[in-house]
Formats: sequence, structure tokens, C-alpha cells
Amino acid sequence: MSLTNQEQELEQLKAAVAAKEAEIAQNRHAQLAHLPAQYGFKNAKEFCKAVLSVSVKKRGSLRDPQFKDSVISALKGGMKGSEAARQFGLSVATIQNLKKAAGLVTARGS
Repeated sequence: MSLTNQEQELEQLKAAVAAKEAEIAQNRHAQLAHLPAQYGFKNAKEFCKAVLSVSVKKRGSLRDPQFKDSVISALKGGMKGSEAARQFGLSVATIQNLKKAAGLVTARGS
């Protein structure tokens, strides 16, 4: 097979891939449009609100002393900072600041 024929075949395959991508996008759009009704919602806004209410991880507030104490207790109990950040919905930097404030971090070289 000559190089020109290979290039033509490649272009045909690219066109076929583009057509398939367009078909998939159209089907996805149609299926997504029907999701709210399938789950008993009146519209997409209500459906999205319901999905977000169960999928967005609520994080506690450090202004709440009980929440802050529970984070510090977990850290004192040996929980790693990255694990605590995931569990409590806080950043690793915030966890590090809490560790410093609770006296759980020693300076380098000490």
C-alpha cells in the first residue's frame, strides 16, 4: 500500500471517528435531558440540586469548637494529616496549622 493510499485511509478513519463522536454526543445529550423525569423531578435544576446534596462532601467549620476538637483528637490519636484532611473536608495546609496550634509539630532539628 502506497503512502498516499495510507494517508487517504487515515483521513477516512478520522472522518469516521469524528462522525461517531458527534453521534455519541447527540445520544448523551438526549439521555441527559431525560434523566430528571426518569427520577421523578420536574426539571433539571431540581435534579441537579438533589444530586449535589448527596454528592458534595460537607465540611465542618473550624469556628465550631466541637469540630475543631474532633479534628485535633483524631490527629493526637495518630491519624495522618492527609487522611484527616480527606475525612474532615479540610486542606492539608489547614490540618498542618491545626497541628501547630495544638503543639503536635516540632521544629526541624529539634
